Amino acid sequence: MEKSAQLSGDSLRTECKLAGLENALEAAHIGYWQWDLADEFDWNSRTCEMFGVESPPKNLVDFLVLINEDSQETILNAAEQSRWHHKAFDVTVETEKHLGRSTRSLKLIGQINQLAGESGRKFLSGVCLASESMADALHTRSKLKESWEEFFKMTSDLCVEINYRYVFLHANDAFLRTLGYNSRELEGRELFDFIHPEDIANARQKLAGMQNKVEGGRTAINSSMLHESRVRGKDGHYRWLSWSWMVDPTDDRIYAMARDVTIAKHLHEQQEAMMQRLSQSNADLENFASVASHDLREPLRMITSYLRLLQERSPEALDEAGRRYVDYACQGADRMRRLIEDLLAYSRMERLEEAHKPIRVQECVQRALEHLKSRIEETGADIQMDNCPHAEVIGARTHLIRLFQNLLSNAMKFQAPGNKPEIRISFRERRNNSGLQGWTISIQDNGIGISKEHEDVLFQLFRRLNARDEYEGSGIGLAACKRVVDLHEGDIWFDSTRGLGSTFHVWLKNSEDSDK
Repeated sequence: MEKSAQLSGDSLRTECKLAGLENALEAAHIGYWQWDLADEFDWNSRTCEMFGVESPPKNLVDFLVLINEDSQETILNAAEQSRWHHKAFDVTVETEKHLGRSTRSLKLIGQINQLAGESGRKFLSGVCLASESMADALHTRSKLKESWEEFFKMTSDLCVEINYRYVFLHANDAFLRTLGYNSRELEGRELFDFIHPEDIANARQKLAGMQNKVEGGRTAINSSMLHESRVRGKDGHYRWLSWSWMVDPTDDRIYAMARDVTIAKHLHEQQEAMMQRLSQSNADLENFASVASHDLREPLRMITSYLRLLQERSPEALDEAGRRYVDYACQGADRMRRLIEDLLAYSRMERLEEAHKPIRVQECVQRALEHLKSRIEETGADIQMDNCPHAEVIGARTHLIRLFQNLLSNAMKFQAPGNKPEIRISFRERRNNSGLQGWTISIQDNGIGISKEHEDVLFQLFRRLNARDEYEGSGIGLAACKRVVDLHEGDIWFDSTRGLGSTFHVWLKNSEDSDK
């Protein structure tokens, strides 16, 4: 509840700041525009007035109608550069004659943004300036400065104003409060006096590049892409700030807004360190499994071999109970050997050097059935499979064959005594919860079924739902299936009723969505 309330408070403060900024832009006769690249537009009344319309266009086509043909190509190219290469959006367009109004030259300045939590949705936003005359340009610049000063006071962002020598001229309360300084302590000081030595070169390069771009005549006011640097507070500790700059060459002024991202950076660093430790731990575990399995298999082979020799060459040394004990020991050694081999295969799964490529999934299932031929003949299983040769997924053939082999083997294994396995394999094209297109492969059996209470543990390593003397196995098979599916960014689940059989479903991405 507290977190929800905090989010609501943050949203309210954000809305207030945006409303204040829009009011300031309106007062300065500056248009504000936003273009959701999904084809939606949001303009303030000033932008609509500049384009000679009463409301924002409903879609891209309606927008392009408002500008001449040369400007249409210019604005589309600039949008592509911003969207895919994160370049600043800075274009001048000529409007078409509309409802008797004459043409006018308008300047659109903005940058790409991306919304969190909405599947990476991107949009362009910025300001619209009329560039009809020098007097208008000077008036606009003056109004923009007034808007900046008003925004400077009301925003919770960290804002500073510096000259072309990077000397502080003004810092707002949020900047002073965050870093612990008062305004007198910044007077006459360069911004770079406070930036971490390792970050100075990058910051200088960013600012110099912007100044050169502005002085080259491309634009009078320009916003840069975001960049981060560490800034020293009064207590001597550095805080990470994410900067956005704006240059006005008329007054040799540079304006900056920053967000304190120190906590986010520290969390990211901790996450990176944890990922490195996990990666090293996984590598150590894989190495341990490989070495341990090799070292354990040899003594097991020796134990089994000598016990069998004892049975064959000295039968008179063993009575009936002794022969039974030898059989138990050999069976136990064989189970341990299979367990070690399954564990080794599981640990090596991610290291399989096989490229993921388009594969006809029915061929993988058919190959798995061929591997299980003797088991099928032994149980007399009746297996029916839909003919679906066009079902194609992206994957590693070896992994997928192992996946279906495990599922089909289980379908034949977990049967009531004397029951003849009946298995149906079907294919269905469908989208997953993320909207990706793929194929669901379903394997239905008439076995003993699975209780719903075991759903959470079924795919865990070494978890067995039945006694070993009832159904043999290492408890690794379904865990291996889950790992294969995870490596393919797919999904696996089941439907079952105890005593009435089970259906295991596997969803895998198809080739059309492989690069999404």
